[in-house]
Formats: sequence, C-alpha cells, structure tokens
Amino acid sequence: MARGGSRPGAGRPKGSRATKPIITDEVKRILTGQGMPTELPEKPVLPLDYMLRVLNDPETDQDRRDKMAQLAVPYFHAKAEAKGTKKDGLMKRAGEVAEGRFGARPAPNVIPIKKQG
Repeated sequence: MARGGSRPGAGRPKGSRATKPIITDEVKRILTGQGMPTELPEKPVLPLDYMLRVLNDPETDQDRRDKMAQLAVPYFHAKAEAKGTKKDGLMKRAGEVAEGRFGARPAPNVIPIKKQG
C-alpha cells in the first residue's frame, strides 16, 4: 500500500463545477447595471433606531418588544465590572505572601575596595 505522495485519480476532478463561476441571469443583469436600484433611501435606518421604533410601538406584540429591549440594552448600559475569579484571589494572596517573609532579600551593601598602587 502506498504511503504519501501523489496517487492517480486523487484530488478534485478537472472541470468540476466548483472551479467555474456560476453566473445566473440575475447576476448578469446586476453586473450590466440593468437590475440596480436607481435611487437610494434618503436616510438609512440604523439597527438601533429600528429596535427603538419597535420597542416604543404600543401595537407591537409584547414578546417582540421584550426581545428588542434585550437587544438594545448593550447600546445604553455598559457591562458591570467582574469581581474576579477564585484564581485571581489566590494569585493576589500569593503576591502578598511573596513580598513578606518569603520575599526577595535586599542586595548586600558592598563597599568597593580601592586598589593601592
């Protein structure tokens, strides 16, 4: 049995459909400019504006209004600061201990000796 290297018949068949671009009639119309809209809306509607419009509409279903409120909250309120994990607390305590009795000792006071001569 062969191991590695090229093998006859392996790989994508030549002329497979995935290698050729698929251009439909609709794509041709758009590329030639016949299917493009001639006018753009005056002002685009932002997602937040849409959510607020749905949220403030009294005729909208209550479940949908609740969903829009949940989606709009991050735009108005920042996330709360995390208190930290157990690991963070242990690392902080280890740093405090390392500074105390088990901390690094100060460098010795070395007086340079002048050579006579």
